[in-house]
Amino acid sequence: MGRKGSGSIVWTKRVRAGVLLYALLLLAVFSLVLNLYLERHLFQERLFQAYRDREQAYALAVYCRDKGKGKEGELHFQEGQARYTLEGKRWEVEVTLSSGKDYHFSLGASPLN
Repeated sequence: MGRKGSGSIVWTKRVRAGVLLYALLLLAVFSLVLNLYLERHLFQERLFQAYRDREQAYALAVYCRDKGKGKEGELHFQEGQARYTLEGKRWEVEVTLSSGKDYHFSLGASPLN
């Protein structure tokens, strides 16, 4: 009877150790998947912000081209400022957003002119 009880205890300890290892494995896999998801989400958010900033700067540059007076000038906006020069038929526009990012655009003549 002593053997039967001691074998049962060893089997129980092995089962508990196996369950613990299985739980640790599942925790590691879940952590890895969660980390990959969060990194991808943060990357997409940074990419979206970069696209949004560039589109905002481009909109300011086009506005400068369409509304600019003279061969060169500077316009101030709530979103930042833009400096433009007219060289031949090309508009060179430098936009500095309020976030500190700088963009340079070379635009053709305005379709309105």
